[in-house]
Amino acid sequence: PIRQWRLGYWSDTTGWPGTGDFFEDRLWLAGTDEYPDMFAGSVTGAYETFSQTDTFGEVLDDSAVVGRLNSRRLSRIRCLSSDERGLVMGTGSEEYTLSAPNNEPLTARNIRARPATRRGSANVEPVRVDNQVLYVQRSGRTIREFAYVFEADGYKSPSMSQLASHLGTVPFAEMDYAAEPHSIVWVRRA
Repeated sequence: PIRQWRLGYWSDTTGWPGTGDFFEDRLWLAGTDEYPDMFAGSVTGAYETFSQTDTFGEVLDDSAVVGRLNSRRLSRIRCLSSDERGLVMGTGSEEYTLSAPNNEPLTARNIRARPATRRGSANVEPVRVDNQVLYVQRSGRTIREFAYVFEADGYKSPSMSQLASHLGTVPFAEMDYAAEPHSIVWVRRA
């Protein structure tokens, strides 16, 4: 019998994902050594399956989603998070949103990645607080908010550490969020 196989996206030779997140019942992974700007979303509800077609070769709405960022500057995807509008991806040079038109669910047939801000992200896992994502800027010295602004019909990324910029003299290495009792984002410095 003839057997078909193909090399997976991740291995010891091509590298393993550096970041991941769950969004719309898919596991999203990104940031490998071989394909630093590639992202992949699993089959809906099957978090270990990244097959882009069914057994008949058809791409279905619940098939895995695999794509690459279209950017003039190749930069590794360093962090993933989400908000109510889509998946947020931070690279070393800019931040992207991954969404579908008209608030439809993301599928392999309607997905689009768009640059949102050009600050660059550090390799620190972001935290989501309500409708905004807090992330560490590329240098590791500034914490920024990534939030949709209705008046601008786009995303803005103001500094959240502007009043205490001296805290970033030693780069930020890790963040976490405690909702209770006082809604505090805790940051560990290197």
